[in-house]
Amino acid sequence: YELYEKACLNGGKFYAKPPLGESGEDVAARTGQAIAAIEREARHDDTPIIIVGHKAGNRTVEMKLLGKPPDWYGSAPKRNNCDVLMFDGDFEN
Repeated sequence: YELYEKACLNGGKFYAKPPLGESGEDVAARTGQAIAAIEREARHDDTPIIIVGHKAGNRTVEMKLLGKPPDWYGSAPKRNNCDVLMFDGDFEN
């Protein structure tokens, strides 16, 4: 865990990999692919979309939809593991 803490200090939490885990960058790559697939499928449909995830995944989805940079990841609002976030709008850009 000491190496993870050093990595957080040196490169930021987004890029640091916790022991036996994924970095925020790894999670963002996967959630980014999922969001792109959802956007392709729902492009011309006004049906609400529900994305179910947990802490790191939700944070990267929030980061992507709000257009936040990687350094936001470490300072993002602290959320509970099962919080509900609602986004309303056009997130194509």
